[in-house]
Amino acid sequence: MNNRLLLAILILLIPSLVKAQTRDEKKKDPTRASDVIAETQKKIRQVEQFDRLKKDFDLLTQQKASLEKSLNNRITALKTEKQASETSLGSEIEMLREENRNLKEKFNVEIASLQKMIQEIKAEKTRKTSVKLPMISVRSKAIKDGAESVVTLEIDGTTTFFKEGETTKINLPGGEIATIQIKEISRNLVEIHFPELERTLALR
Repeated sequence: MNNRLLLAILILLIPSLVKAQTRDEKKKDPTRASDVIAETQKKIRQVEQFDRLKKDFDLLTQQKASLEKSLNNRITALKTEKQASETSLGSEIEMLREENRNLKEKFNVEIASLQKMIQEIKAEKTRKTSVKLPMISVRSKAIKDGAESVVTLEIDGTTTFFKEGETTKINLPGGEIATIQIKEISRNLVEIHFPELERTLALR
């Protein structure tokens, strides 16, 4: 399981690491390393969440096999009991078959629930990446050493003043309301983060 987790993490991290390295080479901004770490931690949490679901799935599969084996052993034992009447044996077998049907039904319900959860996680991830963001451009910025830097942004034609670290709500083109956070204001860029969408913009 550890090998699968490590492999999944490496696969998810390769695009982010390559993208982060390319940006760092272009911008020469050492603060980007923290963003790579944050993104890595998000990927790890996603992989861990998926791995927990997979463990639950594997546990249910093992339980099903154990129950079926126990049932088959019980049926075999009943058939070999010479002194048990045919009617009694038939009733016992039918009862066990009914129990087996119930267990299979419960197992199928649990599997369907897990599959639905996995689909919902994938669908939410797809939705976040497909949400259309507003047109944002930097109008001006004031960099202050040892004090709050400020920036003036134009968002879909509306000019708004922000301080570094400020968080507020804005309307997205599709009518959805999203949180916007001004993570960094530097001479090279202005970094804007959308926490709910897990997306970040880097503007010059």
